[in-house]
Amino acid sequence: MNINKSKILFTYLVAFGKTGGIEKVNRTILKCLSSFVDDNIKTEAWSLNDFNVDENYFSTNNFKGFNKSKFKFVFELIKNARTWDKVIVGHINLAFVIRLMKILNPQLKIILIVHGIEVWEVLKSNKLWLLENADIIISVSKFTKNIIVSQSNVMENDIVVLPNCLDPYFPKDFIIDKPSYLLDRYDIKDNTKVVITISRINKREGRKGYDKVIEVLHKIAEIDKSIEFKYLLCGKYETDEYDRLKLKINQLNLTNKVVFTGFINDDELIDHFRLADIYIMPSKKEGFGMVYIEAAACGLQVIAGNADGSAEALLNGEIGSLVNPDNNEEIFNKLNELLVNSKFKSKELSERVFSIYNYNIYSDKLYKIISEI
Repeated sequence: MNINKSKILFTYLVAFGKTGGIEKVNRTILKCLSSFVDDNIKTEAWSLNDFNVDENYFSTNNFKGFNKSKFKFVFELIKNARTWDKVIVGHINLAFVIRLMKILNPQLKIILIVHGIEVWEVLKSNKLWLLENADIIISVSKFTKNIIVSQSNVMENDIVVLPNCLDPYFPKDFIIDKPSYLLDRYDIKDNTKVVITISRINKREGRKGYDKVIEVLHKIAEIDKSIEFKYLLCGKYETDEYDRLKLKINQLNLTNKVVFTGFINDDELIDHFRLADIYIMPSKKEGFGMVYIEAAACGLQVIAGNADGSAEALLNGEIGSLVNPDNNEEIFNKLNELLVNSKFKSKELSERVFSIYNYNIYSDKLYKIISEI
C-alpha cells in the first residue's frame, strides 16, 4: 500500500476503556492504520481518554494516550498541528481542537468519522464548522448521511458511506453448542430458548427497546405457558433504571425468566452470543448497530428496529428481522414466531456475515478514502 509521503494522525476519544460500538470502530481504524505503514507514510494515534493501546491493533511507539487530561491533549495537538498532513477525527466532540489545528495548519486535510446520534441533532458552533469544513466525512450508514445532508450545508458528494465491519479478531469458528459454564451460571435448562439484549441500561438507553421486549415476553408467557425461555439483559446498569425494571418484571410475573447479567467482559462476549438463540434490540436511534452483525456472525436470529441505521446493518432484512420499534404487536409476532419455530443457529448466516462485514474489505476501502484526499 502506498499513500504519497503522508503523515497521518488519528485522534479519537476512547478505544480500549469502553466496549461500545464507537470504541470498536476506533479499534478497527487503529488496526487498519497499522497495516498502512510503509516507507512513504507515518501514522500516529492520539487518544483523549485511553492511557495505552493494545499492540494487536496499533504500535505503542506511535501512540499517545492522555488518560482524560483534556488540557494536555488540546495543548499538545495545537503545538504539533503542523506535524501532520491529514487528520482522521474519531468524533465530532473533538471539533474545537481540530478547528484550532486547521487555523495553525491551513493545509491540513480533515477526515471526519460520524457514527450516528451525535450528528443527528442540529449542530452549532465548532461542531457545525467541522461538519461543513471536513474534506471528507465517513458515515457508517446512509441513514446518518441523509440526516446530515438534510440539516446542514454539507453536499452529498462530501460524505462517503463506509459500513462498520467485524473486529479483525472476531472468532470465525462456528460453534453451535452452548457454553456449559453459562448454562450453569444462569440456571438454563436444555429445552429453554435464550433471548438476549446487550446494551447499557439507563434512562438514556431506554430507546434500545428492552422495555418493549419485557412487555412482549409477558404476553408470550401468558398466551403459551409451554414456551420455555429466559431473557438475558446484559450490560452495565444504573441503580434507578435497574430498580424500575425489576419492579416492572415482578409486576409482569417474569421474575424467574429475566436475568440481569451486569457488564459482560470482552472475553465472555462471544460465549454469550453462543449461549443465545435470539438477539433482540428494537432500537430507535442506532447509527448502525455493531452488536447486530456480531450476533448474526454467531448464527443467531436477530430482531432489530426498522427506523434507523439498524436496517442497513441487517441488509434491510436479509440477515435478520426488522420490526417497527414502536409497535408491540409487530415485536410480539416476530419474537413469538422465532420462539415457537425453533431453529438451530445458522452456519450459512454466519459465513455470509463474515463475507460481507469483512475487515480486509473495510481496510481496503478506508485506505482508498484516505489516499484520495
